[in-house]
Amino acid sequence: MLRHTNRWLALPLASLLLAGCASAPPHQIVPQPPAPKRVQTRGQPVNHPPQKRLGGILLDRVIAVVNGSPLLQSTLDQQMNLLKHELISRGLAVPPKRIFRVQVLRRLVQEKIELKAARLHGITVSEQHVSNIMAEIALRNNIPFRDFPTKLKHQGISYVAYRELIRNQLIIHRMISTAVAGSIAIPASAVRAYLKAHPVGNRTDYRLKEILIELPTSRNPLSVEEAHNQAQTIVAELKTGHPFSDLAVADSAAHNALTGGEIGWKASAALPAAWRRALRHLKTGQVTHPIATRRGFVILKLTGKKIKPAHPVFAKEYRLRQIVISPTPVLSSTEVRLRLLALRKRLIHGAHWTVLAKAYSDDPTAGMNGGLLGWVIAATLPPTYRKVLAALPKGRVSRPFLTPSGWTITEVLGVRKKNVTQKVLQNRAYNVLYERKLTVAADRFLVHLIDSAFVHYLVPWAH
Repeated sequence: MLRHTNRWLALPLASLLLAGCASAPPHQIVPQPPAPKRVQTRGQPVNHPPQKRLGGILLDRVIAVVNGSPLLQSTLDQQMNLLKHELISRGLAVPPKRIFRVQVLRRLVQEKIELKAARLHGITVSEQHVSNIMAEIALRNNIPFRDFPTKLKHQGISYVAYRELIRNQLIIHRMISTAVAGSIAIPASAVRAYLKAHPVGNRTDYRLKEILIELPTSRNPLSVEEAHNQAQTIVAELKTGHPFSDLAVADSAAHNALTGGEIGWKASAALPAAWRRALRHLKTGQVTHPIATRRGFVILKLTGKKIKPAHPVFAKEYRLRQIVISPTPVLSSTEVRLRLLALRKRLIHGAHWTVLAKAYSDDPTAGMNGGLLGWVIAATLPPTYRKVLAALPKGRVSRPFLTPSGWTITEVLGVRKKNVTQKVLQNRAYNVLYERKLTVAADRFLVHLIDSAFVHYLVPWAH
């Protein structure tokens, strides 16, 4: 089954230098983890450490201690500079400094907590993975990757700091995914029940923004009432024409607060039931009343709506056979390619696929079947495989090409279109059910992680 990308992979500056660069889900610029409203503080007050000075000028200072690790003023200043450029690039108002620095500080504190948890679990990302993401961001901005550091510098942003920001968010995303994935199971019976309850018909997608007024951990009646009153006040301001994005930046505790509360396009079926009820009769540009949730009160703005009519889905299928050989410590990639070239020559001159596949292929299933894969949906194959097939005539053996499984030669035995509507609906149902459970599990994990942390603020304005 297919799965949606987790929503916690935050690339908050991916729209930098680009006005109007669309966020991509599954697979997109996905929002930051939610910034906590309050973090548990334990122990006795921590004394301010000595401040370093040079010639009477303050160089740096510790402004918070997070699980025994200091958070420096210079780190906060650097992050505020990055996010200030992000807001400006999106056409959003930068909040007053007293509000902005608190928002950014809370965000840094949560990131520090999450990164420590990731280190304890041995979660890392490779330099190549970080470079790939950086290259994608540059591409979305129509900037050659070699020019990206210079463009950032012209914006007053350090390329090294930007790269570190991306690396940290990739680590956090992987850590959360690893922590909650094992707790999510979608049985086939649940998929069948969903399809029975949602018969084939038109599909509605919403484009949304959100503001979250978070409840304190205690959740006493007074705090709930105060949060609800604050949410009602914000709704009233929105109805007088106050920009939604500005209020999201200033007041929201959601993960996407500093990007104006942007959620992006979501299928109606993937949304919580309370959200669907509130949106059902809403017109584009309108906002909902405060919606009570487990974390607080959510205000939604509908910024787009589209209805996708139901229709049969057909996919291109290939009937294939292949030989796959993977490089090993004693068999280099070059040697593998040369071996496949020799096998290709033998096949062209009449050798039998069955004999060569059984003797040489590292694909155990296809190898024992004479290299035969059977009918395969093109969309399920790796991009490099699809590219080769698009230019390969039926009955001709391809030249060796590299796939995630190893070096491959293939032959197309047949091509057809198949009705895959039911499979698409099953995958869509699975994705909806998985995303619902993923959202709940990840929120629960983050709340527990933050509530169990030790945080002490050393500046009065942080309280």
